[in-house]
Amino acid sequence: MRKCEQMYKKVLFVSAVLLGWSGCSMTETQTHKEQGPQLQFIMRDLNTIVGNNQKSELEREDERRRYALSLVDAINKFSAKAHDKTAKLQTKYINENNIVAFNKHLDALEKKSQEIEKIAKNYELEQLDQEIVELETICTSCHKDLGVTHVQKLF
Repeated sequence: MRKCEQMYKKVLFVSAVLLGWSGCSMTETQTHKEQGPQLQFIMRDLNTIVGNNQKSELEREDERRRYALSLVDAINKFSAKAHDKTAKLQTKYINENNIVAFNKHLDALEKKSQEIEKIAKNYELEQLDQEIVELETICTSCHKDLGVTHVQKLF
């Protein structure tokens, strides 16, 4: 009977310790929930960085190619709207005095977009970085000429 009591006490002690540890981990989980979105954003960024390092070079190249083609698509949509509204395009930044400059930049943007599309479709991705830099230069010069102060980087 004595051995049984000792075994029972040991099992009870181990159970109490395990229960205590599980309570600590619950508190930690609760703390993570309380930190909420901030922690989720940090973890998402970390997962993205780790995930990108685990991708093959071919996967990364394919992502760059798809990015370039989506950039071309966005430029084409912008260009189509700008051409549709050029006659009526009177905004804070574009008026009768600078519509010629705007059209010059729009033509350069369309030409660069076609070059990027050709590079992406032909899988000549080693040239892509330089073309993106040139595209940013076109965008920046247009914004500068028209007096637009908020220019967002592409990368």
